[in-house]
Amino acid sequence: MTHVALDGTFLAINPKMTELTGYSEEELVGRPVAEITLPSDIAGDRPFFQAAREGRELQVREKRYRCKDGRVVMVRLRSALVRDEQRELSYLVNVVEDLDLLRAQEESHQQAQKMDQLGRMAGGIAHDFNNLLAVIMSYSSGLADDPTLGTEQRADAEEIRATARRGVLLTRQLLAFSRREPLRSRAIDPIACITGLERLLQPLLGDEVVFSWHVAEGTPPCLADQSQLEQVLMNLTINARDAMNGKGTLWLEARSVAVRPDNPHGLEPGVFAAFELRDTGCGIAPEVLSHVFEPFFTTKERGKGTGLGLATVQAIVHRLGGAVEVRSTVGVGTTFTVLLPLAPEDAPRDAEEELPSTPEAVNHGEHLLLVEDDPAVRKLMQVVLARAGYRVTVASNGAEGLFIASQPGVELDGVVTDIEMPLLNGIELITRLESSHPRLRGLLVSAAFGNHQVPAPMPRLGKPFSRTELLDAVAKLFRP
Repeated sequence: MTHVALDGTFLAINPKMTELTGYSEEELVGRPVAEITLPSDIAGDRPFFQAAREGRELQVREKRYRCKDGRVVMVRLRSALVRDEQRELSYLVNVVEDLDLLRAQEESHQQAQKMDQLGRMAGGIAHDFNNLLAVIMSYSSGLADDPTLGTEQRADAEEIRATARRGVLLTRQLLAFSRREPLRSRAIDPIACITGLERLLQPLLGDEVVFSWHVAEGTPPCLADQSQLEQVLMNLTINARDAMNGKGTLWLEARSVAVRPDNPHGLEPGVFAAFELRDTGCGIAPEVLSHVFEPFFTTKERGKGTGLGLATVQAIVHRLGGAVEVRSTVGVGTTFTVLLPLAPEDAPRDAEEELPSTPEAVNHGEHLLLVEDDPAVRKLMQVVLARAGYRVTVASNGAEGLFIASQPGVELDGVVTDIEMPLLNGIELITRLESSHPRLRGLLVSAAFGNHQVPAPMPRLGKPFSRTELLDAVAKLFRP
């Protein structure tokens, strides 16, 4: 808020005005407003002050100030006339709003709304799209593994399966970026993480990219969600491959680093785990570097990229409590460094007893209630479970499943149910069945668990899944 005389001279300045313009109160008080007004806007001030001196209503207006450091800021002025005790016009009170800041805040708010809408949309897409992918992946896997088919037919089936997996990756990017998937943070050993990923990364890179990795001695476990950390490294790998046009050298190193108190990411000072990925690609121009993490920003040709890869990386890493750094030199290459917090001593680990079970070892013909509203997915799951030796009763929605379970003489060992269904969702179904069947074991299936408040003890299986993943998840229900 500023006080201005009717002749256009500053009378009083508040701290916000000094912060906005860079001038101190002493530098502005007593000086004409015109001295810090952009010359082309001075003409607009004349009718304004004339209206003020005549006591007429003052309109909200916009103008530009030239700051002490030479910057030009656009402001909005809301003015009111002040009269003295004799009701004579005395001076003006101006409320000055920084329009550049307001517009930036508005854009940020709109972006946040867009991201929320994207998250809701992604949840809906994931449910329907992953149902399709689950069917495609399962049947193509069956064909690819069928020894009675010819080599070409099995190769075609494998290509279908690989394409479906790419669809899975895109859906997971949407879910991760929109924060619709809950984190399952555990103590992750860097060596185990990278060795497990190596067989997945090499096919992505192709034969003409030399891939090497190293874990520095004594690098402690980090605290992360295993699948989302893998997605971060895979996204960075794909980005590096594209930057090298499929030919070059890629180096992945894990080590521990000390983060200083004055770090630019706002991280708590201390030791962090660092995953550093260096490529020999084309590099990133300085004017582009500041935009690489923006959603949907891409320098690739239309149809060659979604602009979600690096945005997803940053979103995941921030959720994990870390940060991403990028350094690049045009014509030399780019280095991305992912910083993640170390795992505390009491952090859960992927213990041996949590590894996938062998379905045949625990399958004793248990009676399962399978509840799934998508007919194709329901048929697929029924066939897979029945062939594995389970007795399967199917229902197309939660209400139907509840009705079947309530019939006299029906004894159920387990229920496998989708979450998002009409009439009665999967969480409510399991909860109600457990009250009447105390020994019942329940398994929730969904493409987007983040859309629901799932009780922690409830086992879950993400869509799309392979036949082995489905059988492993069901087998775990009945493991002693």
